[in-house]
Amino acid sequence: MFTGIAPLLGAILATVGLVFAAGVLKATSFFFNLLVPLPIAALTMRQGLRLGLIAFAAAAGLFAAISPAGGLVVYLLQFSIASLLLPLLLRQGQRWDKAIAISWAAMVISVTVVLVAEAAAQGSTLNTMVNEYIAQEIGQLKELYSQSADLPAEQKEQLLTVLAELGKTMSIIWPAVVACLAGFLLLIQVFLLWLLPATKDLLPGPIFIDWKAPDYLVWPMITAGFVTVFTTATIQAIAINLLIIMFPLYYLQGLAIVTYHFQQRGTSLWLRAISYLLLALFNPLPFFLAGMGLFDLWGNFRKERVKPNSV
Repeated sequence: MFTGIAPLLGAILATVGLVFAAGVLKATSFFFNLLVPLPIAALTMRQGLRLGLIAFAAAAGLFAAISPAGGLVVYLLQFSIASLLLPLLLRQGQRWDKAIAISWAAMVISVTVVLVAEAAAQGSTLNTMVNEYIAQEIGQLKELYSQSADLPAEQKEQLLTVLAELGKTMSIIWPAVVACLAGFLLLIQVFLLWLLPATKDLLPGPIFIDWKAPDYLVWPMITAGFVTVFTTATIQAIAINLLIIMFPLYYLQGLAIVTYHFQQRGTSLWLRAISYLLLALFNPLPFFLAGMGLFDLWGNFRKERVKPNSV
């Protein structure tokens, strides 16, 4: 029993510590939030769902006691699935990509249901509530920049124009942004579990260099591209959101192709690191990489296949 208590307490303390670190260190809160599910996810994979549930309930109880109710709801929505469902699926032998897909669907549905209920309680709709929130945040940024004495008038005007356009764009693509953030959180958990020696060998599924998105997803991607160009209004907005959601999948497939060729050629780690940085940050390289992933169905850019093993 003692062997189970030590990791249980460690997971609870680590989770609470990460949440409070994210709250205190605002500038780096995003990175701490990515780490929050990891301790309980690792515990669930190693020790099973029962201890994972105990740790999660204990952490949630601490947050309920010392933070507002809204903070507890956010913790449950953001981290319950990544902490419990995702590692449970992996523990049961689901491929890591399928486990991410199932967990992603569960997270998006649960968040949507809660937000719809919150909007209904306010006598509003989900889209109206989110757009009001976006307008409020953009308004605060506009006020901040307009009152800044350090910026020239011309630069202020440019910034205010950019913020106005950003608000319009976010009012259209916010569903895709939420969906992509959920997927990114889950993907990072799998990557971190792969890095941990205690859980690395427990991840089922293909190695990353051999991974590819399901072939049938190519056609919704291409269709959404045509719909975006040749339609307007609501249908176009749906197609744009679909493109944004699917873009990371083909970006990852392109990254897997590049990583495969790096490995085949024995490329040094420092050159790989520089290349990955360029492929992530410098336009149009991310789009080129996603295009490579998209056309891998026909181009077969990895001629020599690596047998699926583990992440």
